[in-house]
Amino acid sequence: MSGRAGGVLRLLSRVVVWSVLLAALCVGGPLFGGSHDRYPATAPGGGPLWSATRGSGDGWPDASHSASGTLSAPRAGSTTYAVTFTETGLPSGMRWWVNLTGGQSFSTTTGTVSFSEPNGTYLYAATARDTRYTATNGSFTVDGAALSETAVFSGPPSKVTFTESGLPWRTAWSMSLGGVTLNSTTSEIVFSELNGTYTYTVGAVAGYTALPSTGTVVVSGSPVRVGETFSPLEPPPSSGFFGMSDQAGDLLVGGLATIVAVVVTVAIIQRERKSGRSPPR
Repeated sequence: MSGRAGGVLRLLSRVVVWSVLLAALCVGGPLFGGSHDRYPATAPGGGPLWSATRGSGDGWPDASHSASGTLSAPRAGSTTYAVTFTETGLPSGMRWWVNLTGGQSFSTTTGTVSFSEPNGTYLYAATARDTRYTATNGSFTVDGAALSETAVFSGPPSKVTFTESGLPWRTAWSMSLGGVTLNSTTSEIVFSELNGTYTYTVGAVAGYTALPSTGTVVVSGSPVRVGETFSPLEPPPSSGFFGMSDQAGDLLVGGLATIVAVVVTVAIIQRERKSGRSPPR
C-alpha cells in the first residue's frame, strides 16, 4: 500500500512540475529568473518563422510549434541596438511608416525614424500616407551594433518648368532635361519627371547667350521652376556708313538727299522772286 501511495505522490509531483513549466512557456515569462529576448528568424522563402522541438528523455515534454512572429528565449539580459531609417522622395511633412513583420510599426513626419531591436534579421515595408508614393520592401540585420537604412520613395511625376526672359516674342528656344529635348516659341517649357536629380542644358539661340546655360534640378514630389535669362551678344563691328548697318546707312543717305533737294528748291524760288521773275513751274 505504501509503495502504491509513493507512486501516486511521485506522479502528482511530476504533473505539478510539468503544469508549472507549461504555464510559464504559455505566458512567455522568465523561467529561471532571467529576462526574455526576441530572436526573429527568417524562413527560406518568406517571413519570420520559428519552431521548437524537444524529444523524450531530455527533461522536456515532447512539443513542436511553428508560428509567424519572433522566438522568445530566456537570457540573463536584453540588449537592443538603434535602427535609423531615412526617407527620400516624399514631400516635406508627409507622414510615413516603417512596418516590421510581426506587427511593429514606427511613423514620423520628419525625414528620419529610429527604434531599437535585438540581434536578428527583420523584414520591413515602408509606406506613406499618400499611397501614390511607394517604396521597395526589404530587410535588415541587427548584429551587435546600430545601423542605418534608407527608404527610397517614388511618387507621381512632378512638373519641371523652365521660364525664359529676354528673347523677342515668338523666338524659338529649347531645353534638354534628363536626355529629353523640348522646343517652344512661348516663354515656358514644361517637363514631367519622377523623383530624382536631373541635368539640364539650354539650347543655343542665335545672337543670344543664356544664363544659366546648364545645371541640375532635384525633383522630390513638388513642382520645380527654373528661370533662364537670355542676353543679346555684342554686335560685331560694322563697315557701313559711319559704322551703321547697311539698312540704317541707306536710310540716312536717302534722308540727307531729300533735305538737300528741298533746300536747293527753296533757294531757287527765293532768288527768282527777288529778280521779279516768276519761279519756274
